Amino acid sequence: MVQDLPVFIGFFTAIRVRRRGQAGSLAYLIVGTALTAVMSVLTEQYKVGNLLRLLPPPTLTNVVRWFLMDMAFALPAFFYCSTDEWWSNWRTDIVLGVVLGALYAVVQIFSAPSLSLDVFQIPMHLMTMAVAGIVFLLGVRRLRDMRSWPLALLGMAACTAVCEAIVAVLDYQVF
Repeated sequence: MVQDLPVFIGFFTAIRVRRRGQAGSLAYLIVGTALTAVMSVLTEQYKVGNLLRLLPPPTLTNVVRWFLMDMAFALPAFFYCSTDEWWSNWRTDIVLGVVLGALYAVVQIFSAPSLSLDVFQIPMHLMTMAVAGIVFLLGVRRLRDMRSWPLALLGMAACTAVCEAIVAVLDYQVF
C-alpha cells in the first residue's frame, strides 16, 4: 500500500479538482505518480524478498521508467474518470478496469524481465490487475462527488487497501 497510495490519492484529488474546473489538476496526478515511482523503486526489493539478487539497484532511470509507465495508464483513466458523458457509467468502469488492469500487467511483465515470472503466474497476474482495475474505477466513481473531502480521501485510502489486498491474496498469495 505504501507504493500505490500516493498515486491513488493524487489521481483521486486530480479528478475531484478537475471536476470543479481547476486547471492545475494534472499537477496532483503528476506528483502522486512521481511519489509512487520513487516508493516503488525503493520498496520493490523488499516486496519480492528472495528475488532481491535479481533486481537492479534503485536508480533514477528506474524511477523515470516507473513514472512513465504509470502515467501512460493514469492519463487515459484521468480523462475517463473526470467526464460526465452519458456513456460513462459503472458498466464502462468494469470494461475499462479489465482492459487497463490487464494491459498494465502486461507492461509490468515485459518491463521487468529479471523477475522471470512462472508461466502459470502470468494469467493470475493479468486477472489480479484486471480485478484491481475494476475496484479502483468503481471506487473513484463512487467517491468523486462526495461532499466531504476528508471522507472522500479516507474512502480512496480504503479503496487502495482493497486493491492492495486483492494483489496480496491473488498475486502474492499471502493469506
